[in-house]
Amino acid sequence: MDRAQSHQDLLVQIEALLQATHNPPAKLTVAKAQEQFVTELNKKLRAMLSTQVDGEFSSMVFSPGFNFHTQIGGNGYFNEKALKKIDYPVLVPKNDISTLDASNSFSSIYLNLLRETTYVLSRADNAKVQKAVSDESDQAITLINEWEQTMNGGGSIDLAGTGYKTKLLYILNQVKEKFPNDTDWPTVGLEISYNTWRDAAIVGLTIQRAQLAAQARLQKAMKNVIEPSGDNGGLQVGQSKYKVGYDNIPSPSDLNNRINSSHNSVSVECFISHTEGSQSTFSIGAGVSVPIPLEFVSIDVGGSAKFQIDQMTRQTQGMTISLTYNGVTPISPSPRLLSNNGATGWYDKQIISQIYKNGASADVTGYKLVSDEWKSQELFGEGGIFSRPRTLVLSQRPAVKMTFHKAQESQVRTMFKESMKVKLNLFDLIPLGEIEQTYSIENFVADSSSGDITVTFGPDEIVTTVSTEDQTCYIMGAVIDHPPFA
Repeated sequence: MDRAQSHQDLLVQIEALLQATHNPPAKLTVAKAQEQFVTELNKKLRAMLSTQVDGEFSSMVFSPGFNFHTQIGGNGYFNEKALKKIDYPVLVPKNDISTLDASNSFSSIYLNLLRETTYVLSRADNAKVQKAVSDESDQAITLINEWEQTMNGGGSIDLAGTGYKTKLLYILNQVKEKFPNDTDWPTVGLEISYNTWRDAAIVGLTIQRAQLAAQARLQKAMKNVIEPSGDNGGLQVGQSKYKVGYDNIPSPSDLNNRINSSHNSVSVECFISHTEGSQSTFSIGAGVSVPIPLEFVSIDVGGSAKFQIDQMTRQTQGMTISLTYNGVTPISPSPRLLSNNGATGWYDKQIISQIYKNGASADVTGYKLVSDEWKSQELFGEGGIFSRPRTLVLSQRPAVKMTFHKAQESQVRTMFKESMKVKLNLFDLIPLGEIEQTYSIENFVADSSSGDITVTFGPDEIVTTVSTEDQTCYIMGAVIDHPPFA
């Protein structure tokens, strides 16, 4: 390569570096603008919901929405699609704006944790059991000898025909029959031998019984997740089909009434400007203006034209976008707790709490993860995969107003005509105008005195071709639960 070519290559590299410096990657500027929007929405909803939810609200982006008909048909079956979304875990991607993980379920993560869990004994408790077993064995020999001397005339116990495999079991049965009230012992020696054996046996048995009961509880919890039924607290979704149980699920009529209420509304307003030859900027309130790419806001009109920021703000003094969410409604379904006998429910807070506390190297008695499968994953706490929405905050899909300042009416009318169907992508976060609830241009108002033109976009009625079970409302966000930090 000659010197001139090397020089040209170097100039190209320098130019590319300068371009990158003066025009940072879109994803970085998008993230800053998204953060401004989410922060403002969080602030307003936290103020509104402060007395209605237990915990701090966080905005969430999940375009499929929530199936608000929680029960369908005349038989009272639960809507399986609604239950699936209730059971979705929370996913926090790299942009720190949470969503629901439709590829997984909270109950299945819980089940996989239980499969890798066992109830272990600490070294101290294990030593107690071993000593108790040794002591019990010694005392059993003494008891058998005392029984044969006192009750069998010094002869050996003959187990033939008794149905018992050991002398000790035979003696214990005889004690129940002959001395049911632990009184009327024929000799003090026999009474002392029996009580000494019993005391030695109780030490180990108490610990071992607790271990067996804990393991049995683990198995019952897993069974109730794997095989939900009407008997174990599962929710019926079909003639012979059940899903894991959740409590506090609102009825369809209650949820529909709350979401379609004109009360509980919240609005967020932002300003976008664009100067010919430079990037567009985005700001909320007194917030700092940040650069945004052209596709940060786009509108597909009637399927025949698509407008981006530069086209919508050309020859204007900027654009104000207002989103109004009506019928803000919090719901708090909760996993059905495993009952004391393990017969119903599936979720056990104590098991999860002990898994968290009892690390791999901890010398404790209790539930403990015994697999290396989870070592490389963040399980618990903020950002951990074991998280769920403790409260989902629902609403109608937002009404959108775009006000073009000092705009040419003819130009705006060319882009937007009343009643036309539209699809909106707002802030690279909020897609509006899905198949089951389209958006239309509701009205067009021009203010001749200010030169402002306001176009209102709103969701249409849910189309009748969409089945009841598939009809959805908007998910604004959630109070996120990070067990065991409830």
